[in-house]
Amino acid sequence: MIPSSTFLDTDSVASIQRIDRTFKIKDNGTVYGFTKGQDALRQWVVTCLSVERYRYPIYSWNFGLQTEDLYGRDPLYVIAVLEQRIEEALTVDSRIIGISNFAARFEKKTVFARFTVNTVFDNIEQEISFEDIL
Repeated sequence: MIPSSTFLDTDSVASIQRIDRTFKIKDNGTVYGFTKGQDALRQWVVTCLSVERYRYPIYSWNFGLQTEDLYGRDPLYVIAVLEQRIEEALTVDSRIIGISNFAARFEKKTVFARFTVNTVFDNIEQEISFEDIL
């Protein structure tokens, strides 16, 4: 006899919410206490943007920012692709609606990007730079 029910009855589950509490990490990498809400999301954004996507097997392929293939490319191409890649990296989290006010510039071999992360909590202003990318 084959069972007729499933493990998870999706009709009876209204929504599954993600746990919002995480360890607090100082800028020097020291872990202390816990954080939640917008502060936890801000920490997640910084971590996501600092991890190269597809490089580390400990992270899901849905986590991180893909930049390795941009090194040595034309500066205008890098800037054009960067906004899309940043939004793609961040919007895997359901608390992030998207990014706006994207502005990028390059100086010598470094690209600087500034943008606003639109979240369900509030907007987060973010800056990121890539040295020796050009």
